[in-house]
Amino acid sequence: MASELKYLPQLVVEQDGTVSGKFLHGLSKANARDGSFLWNVRMGNGRFFSIEAAGKFDPSLSKTHRSMNDIPIEQLRADEHFCEDNFDGHIFSQRFARWVWPAGIYQNKGLSSSDGESAWRRIIETSDRELEFERLRRQFAPSVPSRLSCVYLAHGTDAGRAAIHAMLYQPEIFEVRIECCLAACVVDSAWYDLYLNNPKLEYIENYWRLMAHPTESRPEILIDGVFHLSNRVQLVQLGVNTGDSDQNRTNSNGSQAG
Repeated sequence: MASELKYLPQLVVEQDGTVSGKFLHGLSKANARDGSFLWNVRMGNGRFFSIEAAGKFDPSLSKTHRSMNDIPIEQLRADEHFCEDNFDGHIFSQRFARWVWPAGIYQNKGLSSSDGESAWRRIIETSDRELEFERLRRQFAPSVPSRLSCVYLAHGTDAGRAAIHAMLYQPEIFEVRIECCLAACVVDSAWYDLYLNNPKLEYIENYWRLMAHPTESRPEILIDGVFHLSNRVQLVQLGVNTGDSDQNRTNSNGSQAG
């Protein structure tokens, strides 16, 4: 199959770090209305940051935050090497906090999930799968964003909206613009789904080599950077002041203009 595969078209990043075009960000309704996303958006006056961008641009966070690339895989695994102290000062993405962190805590301390054995097993299996993707990302594409720290976007098209609905149950979808791109890649989530049902390493390799699935391609964007919700109605619904949302832009060096 490899000889028949084609590369996915990638984003074009301008010299100032912006990316033109319309994009979508999907979250479950619970995550959209509560927790880190809502706090992130309100603190940024409609702007939100990937984990790596927050660690880079926020002086209070940059002192302690470690990039995902700087954390050895051994420290992430749910075994005797996992230690809470390894993550002091680290900012967690929702994916990391939902799967990798609890798997490490439960396994290392011999705990179990209060939701039952099946929920506990799902946490461990998902964490193991994400860490296998992370291990091979570092081998095949170390310069692209990690699934464990990036923001997931879709193209602002009907196909992009459908892809979000396929991944999330009754999602809330936000229209966003990319103000500052630190790193990005377009991958094909079809390879992830194939690996989920049949764990062949070649599927992960195709994912990180940015290859399109020949028949069932479902592109998604992994990106580190700074983003702005571009739909004023959504901003108002989230309780964000929109008075200067078009003037207060973030430059590629993290400073603000306007």
